[in-house]
Amino acid sequence: MEGPANRFLIAGGALSGLAALTHLACLVVGAPLFRLLGAGEQMAQLHATGHWSPTVITLAITAVLAIWAAPAYFVRFRCLEQS
Repeated sequence: MEGPANRFLIAGGALSGLAALTHLACLVVGAPLFRLLGAGEQMAQLHATGHWSPTVITLAITAVLAIWAAPAYFVRFRCLEQS
């Protein structure tokens, strides 16, 4: 059952997953990546000084993106089990 709607769902899930990983990369790389991705100078400066709020905000965004990505993977695995 690999219809066009499922393909779009899987593509959207993959892009949401990629966006979630990109947000996690912001926490690892730090202020330069926050700036590059448009988080704003204040967010980059707060992260550079070690403030907790950019980490919490970024993890919340990552969680939402991961939740959005999850249904696509469940659909994909269900399709693989049926074939």
